[in-house]
Amino acid sequence: MAISNVAAKIFLLMILIEMMTSCSPEKCLFTDNQFEIRNWNGAVPTHGILYRYRKWSNFSILEQKSEADFKAKIFRPDPRHPADLIVNFTGYQHLSTESDYKLVLDNKIEYRIHDLKSGDFVHGCNLDSGKVNRCDLPFASGFLIPNGCGEPVNSALQ
Repeated sequence: MAISNVAAKIFLLMILIEMMTSCSPEKCLFTDNQFEIRNWNGAVPTHGILYRYRKWSNFSILEQKSEADFKAKIFRPDPRHPADLIVNFTGYQHLSTESDYKLVLDNKIEYRIHDLKSGDFVHGCNLDSGKVNRCDLPFASGFLIPNGCGEPVNSALQ
C-alpha cells in the first residue's frame, strides 16, 4: 500500500511539473480569440477590422489584417446589468502577447491594444497586464476591455 501511495505522489508531481513548464512567455498564446467590451450601449457593429502589428513598433509594422471573418454579438447574462459586446475574428485561433493589436469597429471607434505581458504560467497562459489606448486591462482578464477606452478613428493612421 505504501508503494502505491509513493507512486501516486510521483505521478502527480510529474503532472504538476509538466503543467508548469508547458507554457513559456516566448510561446504564450491565449486560447480565447475574442475581445469583450464591457457595458456596451450602442448597436452591434456590422463591420470590424483587426490589425496585428509587430510588438513595440508603435503600430507602424503591420503583420496581419483581418476583416472578412469578423463576428460581433451582444452578451447580457443578467438583464439587471449592462450588456457587453463580444467581438471575434474566426481567422485567429489564438492571440499572442508577442504582438500589438488595433481593433476598429464600424470605422468609427478604435482600440489600440499594446504592452501585453504574460503572467502566471501555473494555470496556463494568463494575461498579466496590458493597455487599451489610455486604459489598463484588468489583471488576468484576457481581452476584457473597460467601457470608455475606445477612441475615435484617426483615418490618417489607417
